Amino acid sequence: MSSAQQLLLTALRCDIDNLNHLATTADIVSDVSQFIHVLQRERGASTIYLASKGKRFKTRRATYLQHSQAAEASMRQRLEALSQESRPQATARLLRRIAAVWLSLDELDVLRHAIETFNISPDAATQAFNHLISNLLAIVFEAADTAVDPDITRALVAIFHLMQGKELAGQERACGAFGFTLGHFDNAHRTLLNQLVDAQQRCFDPFVCASSPEGERFCQQSLIRQHFESLAFAVNRW
Repeated sequence: MSSAQQLLLTALRCDIDNLNHLATTADIVSDVSQFIHVLQRERGASTIYLASKGKRFKTRRATYLQHSQAAEASMRQRLEALSQESRPQATARLLRRIAAVWLSLDELDVLRHAIETFNISPDAATQAFNHLISNLLAIVFEAADTAVDPDITRALVAIFHLMQGKELAGQERACGAFGFTLGHFDNAHRTLLNQLVDAQQRCFDPFVCASSPEGERFCQQSLIRQHFESLAFAVNRW
């Protein structure tokens, strides 16, 4: 084999490695996205459960907990397979992010037990979920930052900003659920709601810039922002 042929073969192997890396990244982002989604529902139900002293959302929280555990098991299986690879396709930075999330997952059962036994406040429970979801979002950010294909990078950046905006919307719902369950909002929670609404806009604007024309049209045509504004208005009048 000539030197030129050897170089072409090496280049082909690099392309294959890059494609494998993209496939691994897409699978991880998909699992993380699903896990975040069910955690957000569990967080909201847990907030109402705690604020109502167990009188509301007990059954719904149990259902969402099962969904979270199933999504967590699926994600753990994917990440365990990644950790056992002799030559992981993920980068060192992404692996460190995943390791940090793994440690947070080990504390999730402790949090759930504290919620079940009312040994934690609604705000503290929400903050604990927020911290875990923030670490999960960091995996998506790292995946976007390390993608080698420009089109894939652009898509992952768009996904990250959309997921971050959705997370802030979830925090807004959790905060709103807490206030409506108690029957009033104090100044601190009113301020927090307004801050979360403003922060969402700073996420959705970059999403529109990085997304495809189809994604931009979806964002422009959706009623998500109107819903956020209506909720903030209702809370300020509450």
